[in-house]
Amino acid sequence: MADSFPCDCCGICCETLIRLDVYNDLDDGTGHCRYYDRISHLCTIYEHRPEKCNVMASYKYYKDQISLEDYIAINVQGCNLMKSTVYKGLHRVTV
Repeated sequence: MADSFPCDCCGICCETLIRLDVYNDLDDGTGHCRYYDRISHLCTIYEHRPEKCNVMASYKYYKDQISLEDYIAINVQGCNLMKSTVYKGLHRVTV
């Protein structure tokens, strides 16, 4: 059973904020998070990032409705879907 989200720090979630209103406060106007470093593809405030950006911290809002294992699986599936729309082969496509 998985007990943590297997983030590979690709940064895709930080590049696609334009699609989700809940992240409007973090959008730099281009759909990228204002704390996202476009060179390293890492969050510049990772250790202090908002709770909504932390899959595991957000689980507390869903724990009465879904198991941790299923919650992680759903988030992995969403992550993979985002990657499949941004990556074409091995080449990163600008969103």
